[in-house]
Amino acid sequence: MYIFSVIDTGGVFRNVTETFWQNIKLKRFIGGKLFDGDQSYLIQQNSDIIEWMYPQTIGKILFWTWLHVGSWPKWLDPLHFQYIIEGDESVMCLKALREHIPYLYFLANDLNLRQDELEHWIIHNGLNVS
Repeated sequence: MYIFSVIDTGGVFRNVTETFWQNIKLKRFIGGKLFDGDQSYLIQQNSDIIEWMYPQTIGKILFWTWLHVGSWPKWLDPLHFQYIIEGDESVMCLKALREHIPYLYFLANDLNLRQDELEHWIIHNGLNVS
């Protein structure tokens, strides 16, 4: 009598990658946490995180996970996936600011509406803005 067991290696790999993404979501690195948010998370940017190339590393791990049919972090903000799949021109900056950083959205809107005043101020103060 033979007993065969079936091992779902893909399921194990998906489970391991899901555990990895859950751990990395909350872990502190040099420069702080890599992700910030409540329900959907954005990749953080600051000088330490950029110097250590964490965003590039996250991108490479996402790509590797996709190639090997691992689990993707379902909590990662869809803005990142839109950027990865469709490119940087598909992401509307003002829309992203409105959704994620409202005070910067209002500042950008205000500066856009007052562009003539801003240009006058730059000329009046002798600033060279290219």
